[in-house]
Amino acid sequence: MPNLLPDWLPWIQPAGRLILSSLLLLAGVVVVMTLMRPPVLTRPFPARAGYALFAVVPVLAYVVALLLPADASIWGFELDALLVDLVLLFWFAHAVLMIASRPVRPADEPSSWAACFLGAVAVFALMTLAYGVVPHEWMEFANGYLQWGDTSKFVWQSNQSMLFFPWNWPFNLNYPAVRDIVVSGLYGVLLGLNIFLFAKWQTRKTVAETALLMLPLPLGMCFGAIIGGRFATRYGERAGGLIGAGSMAISMVLFLVGYSGRSLGTITVALVVQGVANGFVRPAVASAAGASLDPEYFGVGMATLRMTALLGSTAGISIELAASEIGGFPAVFWVTLILALASTAVMTRVVS
Repeated sequence: MPNLLPDWLPWIQPAGRLILSSLLLLAGVVVVMTLMRPPVLTRPFPARAGYALFAVVPVLAYVVALLLPADASIWGFELDALLVDLVLLFWFAHAVLMIASRPVRPADEPSSWAACFLGAVAVFALMTLAYGVVPHEWMEFANGYLQWGDTSKFVWQSNQSMLFFPWNWPFNLNYPAVRDIVVSGLYGVLLGLNIFLFAKWQTRKTVAETALLMLPLPLGMCFGAIIGGRFATRYGERAGGLIGAGSMAISMVLFLVGYSGRSLGTITVALVVQGVANGFVRPAVASAAGASLDPEYFGVGMATLRMTALLGSTAGISIELAASEIGGFPAVFWVTLILALASTAVMTRVVS
């Protein structure tokens, strides 16, 4: 992968996977933002011809590559790598063009199962890049090329002048802390972008009202994570995990009561309880998983844990949609309640 990049600066190729994964994430965000807007272009060719170009252009590039001399380069690129870069750039630009010139889709047209699953896979891939791959590659680049994993290297130490500032600071700042500050800021930016894209996507009034109603869930999760992390540290991961999984089951009972009595207040309380439950479960699982890993595998393990959680979310949505088609809300309720009880039983084994 680094060979697809030029050697203009010495750090570009060592950061190849970080750069390419970031570019892939940026391309996905641009595609999503293009999908948000109505068609703005007129397609100058039939749809089949447009789809065929996705295959024709790489074949032509391969033929050109066979005709080029070996080890030829230009502008710091190997010509073979430059052709691959140009094909990838064409795929991206052509995909945006095809989306921007797509036929207008009626608002009341139902989505097919294939379209729903394709969208779920695309969202899962973007979230995996945003919350798993890109931060992990930054950590690998910082630890490997920049050597920022060495705790004995300091930006400044206590009672020394900080960079160009004349005053002294009563604390140390080493390079691992700078590395972690950067990745934390990266998570913050990506989470903000995630919320922005969700908010822009949900433009209809009824959906906006639903999104506002869902606000207690992340708020409960936020406070639950703070309390749950301290609870797990003091009383152990098993106790925190059991409280979280048990609270999930309680929230489902509250959902049933709210649905039966058409009580918006009860449903709001259920969302808060469910958010708190998630806040208790996640620190307990993360703590137990982190404690079982050697230091050199900690970053990979945490990224895998996050990716597994996203995969579980995608599977859960698919299961609930199938249950809704079969039996409506009662089926969704009982399936979710059974899964919550099963997770409580599994929790006793995972964090033991």
